Amino acid sequence: MGCDIHLYIEVLTENGWELYGHPTVARDYELFAKMAGVRNYTETNPISWPKGLPEDISYIVGQSSVDWGTDGHSHSWLDSNEIEELREWYDNGRYDGAIPWDKKDLHHHVLGCYCEGNYFDEPDVRWVKDTRFVFWFDN
Repeated sequence: MGCDIHLYIEVLTENGWELYGHPTVARDYELFAKMAGVRNYTETNPISWPKGLPEDISYIVGQSSVDWGTDGHSHSWLDSNEIEELREWYDNGRYDGAIPWDKKDLHHHVLGCYCEGNYFDEPDVRWVKDTRFVFWFDN
């Protein structure tokens, strides 16, 4: 049985954490291993082991987690510094020179979007104070 990720992008505004996006992320066990040690068949050093959902999770993302019930597992989140670490690993360290540049871009290739045209970890938008990824997996 395969394992999939359910990733949500939350932004911090003056109203608290709000859902910004819910990109479709393809099954990629090396990526899952780097993010949270899930399906770590290559002994990848994870950025963070699963740390549960944030206490101040946005309402919509929290409800989505509830809807998954016990089918969801390894709940976690990455802060903006950890997102930058993931981006550097994905964009620069994961592939060799044989992979085309457009397949090495975490924001474009994996997530398919930018935060107002900028990197998630360096928002250039006044209303965005911070960004994080909230996610869990299912089998």
